[in-house]
Amino acid sequence: LMLRASGYQARYVFDIKDHVWCEVRLPPGDRARDGDTWVHTDPCENAFDDPRMYAEGWGKRHSYVVAFDEDMGCVDVTPIYAKDKATWRKEREIDDAHFERVLKAVNAAAASGFE
Repeated sequence: LMLRASGYQARYVFDIKDHVWCEVRLPPGDRARDGDTWVHTDPCENAFDDPRMYAEGWGKRHSYVVAFDEDMGCVDVTPIYAKDKATWRKEREIDDAHFERVLKAVNAAAASGFE
């Protein structure tokens, strides 16, 4: 909310296991990495631009990490936060294609006002 009030695009990030945080979209050249301008920020942990802090610092084994924003809807951002692909894939209960279909369906429902 504070990021949006300050004029930044921001989105919630939800780890299905137990934690939420934010990402802020920064202008190109302002700490943006390789054209990816969404940057991790966790006000509860006083953390900025440290997406691996959960996997490497806390030892979390991510399975589903989803970002929510007004423009893109629900987006799977697990690879950004998980330690490695083998770890998060092992933690998932459904395959990647099925999860993408679920996100597409949620995004379609949201676009139509959940009618």
